[in-house]
Amino acid sequence: LTKNRYAYFLLWMGDFDQAEKLGLEGISSDPADYNGYVIVASSNIYKRNFTKAEKYINEGRKIFPENLVFEYHNILSLFYSGNYNQVIKSVENYLKTNPNNIDETSLAFLSISYLKNGDVQKSKNILHQLEGKAMLKNSEVNYNLARIYSQYNMKDSCFQYLKIAFDNRESNFSQLKIDPLFEQLRKDQRYLQLYHQYGFDRYN
Repeated sequence: LTKNRYAYFLLWMGDFDQAEKLGLEGISSDPADYNGYVIVASSNIYKRNFTKAEKYINEGRKIFPENLVFEYHNILSLFYSGNYNQVIKSVENYLKTNPNNIDETSLAFLSISYLKNGDVQKSKNILHQLEGKAMLKNSEVNYNLARIYSQYNMKDSCFQYLKIAFDNRESNFSQLKIDPLFEQLRKDQRYLQLYHQYGFDRYN
């Protein structure tokens, strides 16, 4: 358990090789723990080794069929590999059977995928759907709204929601340092302030 926690920490700090190494050790020592597969898959997604990531996603799906974390990582891999059509298909299919049980992150990737494919109206429909959700603690909606607004290049709105996500201690905020969707904002003083406040600069 401690090794997995440290592997996640390394992942969020951007040390993907070391995180993957610990994830592989975790799979070897305890193949019944799903975290090792998640860590290895995530590390390879961010390293853009999508074929290897998909291998561990598919292994995780077979061993842990009830764990939706692998469905999420499949969408993540498809999204960052630029397969927006497949992201749309996967999320829309899930929405048909589980309309009230879909996470904000998958909806954010759906909105951005529509935007990337040029369907701005559908993208905005999902954006407004997320904006209509209550901004409560234990939600990931604010971080995901920031993700969408970053892709619309609406920086003020992006940082507005990032600040709320930080204040509400949304768990997804731990991905800020490695999240490719914020790549164009890393030199903005508002980004650097949040980066420092969260403590990302303690591990460079």
